[in-house]
Amino acid sequence: RIRLASRRIGRIIEFTRDFQKIGMEEEEWLDLSSVVDAARRMMDLKGIRVHSEIPDVEIYAEPLIERVFDIIIDNAILHGEGVSTIRITAEEENERLKITIEDDGAGIPDTLKSRIFEQGFGKNTGLGLFLARDILAACDCAIHECGLPGKGASFQITVPKGRYQFVS
Repeated sequence: RIRLASRRIGRIIEFTRDFQKIGMEEEEWLDLSSVVDAARRMMDLKGIRVHSEIPDVEIYAEPLIERVFDIIIDNAILHGEGVSTIRITAEEENERLKITIEDDGAGIPDTLKSRIFEQGFGKNTGLGLFLARDILAACDCAIHECGLPGKGASFQITVPKGRYQFVS
């Protein structure tokens, strides 16, 4: 119990540190593939395959945006129930960049979807998706979950025009 409590305290301290950074770092053009790869390399995937299908695109954001991908991938690993694959894609749609992070796990029940981005909601600290939403909001981006229960979670990040550019 003590070990579990100390891990929880560590996560809360990490959240506080990250939350204080929102809006404090200089925004810059970041290669989306590199951001996703950096987040993926930081964790133990526990045998889960991660497939990225991302075009050559940059997003204008704080480097802290890497935490968003870290949080969502980590949630799939910890809470996905039967996840074997995580797929990350990006495509332009209606003059916006739509980034999708989806898994093939149990998904999120419809009754919980409206609450998953609330501070304190969830199985652990309840801070991860709350932090992800606020990091994205600071970059004029939005996130929502649109997966089907029983078919996996699917998080869509919307990046507005002017905040992304295709590079060659």
